[in-house]
Amino acid sequence: HELRKLHPHTGSVAHNLLKHGTKDYPRSDSKFTGNFYTRRGHALEPEAIEVYETIKDVKVDRFGFITNSKFPGCGYSPDGSTDRIIEVKAFNEKRHKEVSNNVPLEIQAQVQFGMMIMEMKLADLILYNPEIDAEDCLYIITIKRNNKIIDNFKRILYG
Repeated sequence: HELRKLHPHTGSVAHNLLKHGTKDYPRSDSKFTGNFYTRRGHALEPEAIEVYETIKDVKVDRFGFITNSKFPGCGYSPDGSTDRIIEVKAFNEKRHKEVSNNVPLEIQAQVQFGMMIMEMKLADLILYNPEIDAEDCLYIITIKRNNKIIDNFKRILYG
């Protein structure tokens, strides 16, 4: 939490950076402490990663908040990494299916911000909802690095 205070520009609010720039946008140091949905997501994340590891036959490394000296004031908390970033979302059924069809800017920005910080070219977005039918409960969406978005982050943050 101390690192987050020193690095207020994070993946979870990256979409706000794109929308508002660095002035007056909600940062990760807000008073938000979570809700039912964030607690649910945190509870399901290890299970989703375990299923991913089994399907992909990989070991996902898990760690906390990442910083990169090339990007002062910025940090990212991936859900894991292999040769790519792993980002898990555990939405309700409606949102789960919506995102599986069209990944919204908020999530795209978070993942692209992570690729910037971690200097990676790929990310796997894992959509996981064990409460729905087996054929729809897990989606793995590979997202490629988008240098236009990353260049926008750099321009907004550093001029």
